[in-house]
Amino acid sequence: MKRIQVHLLLITYWVLLLFGPSDAYRNIKIYTRTTHQSVKLRTQKDQTTSQLNWAKSQGRLRPGAAGCLPDTVPSAPNSAIFVNGGAMFDPAPASKQGGLLVMHLLNAFFKNYPYLSSFIATGMKASLADAFAQKTEPVTSKRSPGKKFSVPRNLTFLLYGGLYQGCAQYYIYNRVFPFLFGAGSSPLQVTMKVVTDLLLLTPFLCLPSMYLMKAIVFQYSFKEAFRKYMYDIREQRVVKKYWAIWGPTQYLTFGVVPEHLRIVFIASVSFFWLIILSRLTAKS
Repeated sequence: MKRIQVHLLLITYWVLLLFGPSDAYRNIKIYTRTTHQSVKLRTQKDQTTSQLNWAKSQGRLRPGAAGCLPDTVPSAPNSAIFVNGGAMFDPAPASKQGGLLVMHLLNAFFKNYPYLSSFIATGMKASLADAFAQKTEPVTSKRSPGKKFSVPRNLTFLLYGGLYQGCAQYYIYNRVFPFLFGAGSSPLQVTMKVVTDLLLLTPFLCLPSMYLMKAIVFQYSFKEAFRKYMYDIREQRVVKKYWAIWGPTQYLTFGVVPEHLRIVFIASVSFFWLIILSRLTAKS
């Protein structure tokens, strides 16, 4: 069991090297510096506009080097105004600038490194969802009340979440679907994407890959994995439950959510779905 888990972790490592940035450590410093400068300039511009509007409303404008400058300025705390070539702004608090910087960093990280960010976000989410499911499982399940936390089961969801829900779904939703149905978000295009996802991907790729991953981690045959999957379709109605949750969700995914944030949106919804799936697959 330990050997197969080590092999899976090595496979995951090489997948991240393949899809992740090769020069991330060099680029992150450059990216952080340029993003901080962009946020700082944007904040200065916003504060300049705010101060000029305030001065105009108070009738305190006078001719200046770059147009009209306020004759007096408010004396409230944290409202010091700096003039640089006629530009005036009230510097935002450090906490506000820090929050903007973090949001821009996260947004650009998901946009520039889609596979790496998708694996991290969905893998950790799936692991947390299974951990929650294990800790809150009722005593009536097959797990005895005193049984310890199942690490192989949690590893199964981590790899399934990262490799399929992260990397594979990013490629399918943002590369294959636009090629087949177009990159637009018209009602017809969105409907075609949703129908394809629910009727083709779900029963033949999405859910089966979970059972195959579990067979690899727990070291039983693919035939046994197929038997468990068919049992859950008939007895647990796993496919119908998937459709009930993901039908409305995927309309939002393809019709509203920006492309580089789709996996993050799916991850937030699938946290609750994976709790359900973890409990269902534990019974079969």
